[in-house]
Amino acid sequence: MKHSVRHYLFKLKWLLATAIFVVFVGFVGENCLMNRWEQKKEISRLKSEIDEQNRKFERDRVTLERLKNNPDAIKEVARERYFMKTDDEDVFVFQDED
Repeated sequence: MKHSVRHYLFKLKWLLATAIFVVFVGFVGENCLMNRWEQKKEISRLKSEIDEQNRKFERDRVTLERLKNNPDAIKEVARERYFMKTDDEDVFVFQDED
């Protein structure tokens, strides 16, 4: 007894439907697995950037408190960050070549 291809497809319709669904969900559309993987990488990168910005914020907040409460800290920050000097001194700046 010969069976046609149509007969086999009819018998395996649920398997075929499931395979098409898996392919569609996995590889086609805006919510496919590849897009989700890229989005997770982007989220991870943004979280690390948020952590870095929070560390900078905390460091600057501490510096600002020092500047508000200590007049000598103003001179220290001006000399270290902006290379300012008084009239009677010379400033030499050394930079690493790395």
